[in-house]
Amino acid sequence: MDLYALNARFPADAETLEATLDYLLHGIGNGGSAFSFAQSSSVAWNLVLLYPKDTKSDDVKFSAKLRIPVGWKFATALPVAKESSEGIEFETSR
Repeated sequence: MDLYALNARFPADAETLEATLDYLLHGIGNGGSAFSFAQSSSVAWNLVLLYPKDTKSDDVKFSAKLRIPVGWKFATALPVAKESSEGIEFETSR
């Protein structure tokens, strides 16, 4: 049993899957690669990506949207497609 797996069935002809994931960050000091403080945070994308089992990540097209607290600024190496009050949308991969 894989504790990190989500099991779901979708129609065979489905081309898109939209998922919302709430991820609670923890404080630093417990060995995690994502952390959060009162005024800064780090997101490790590999901890929040969802993709089909037995599929190479290079074969899946991803898009992501991130919401941050009002007044916060962000820095990223990922290409940004759009910024709004709803969040930061990153360019779709491949």
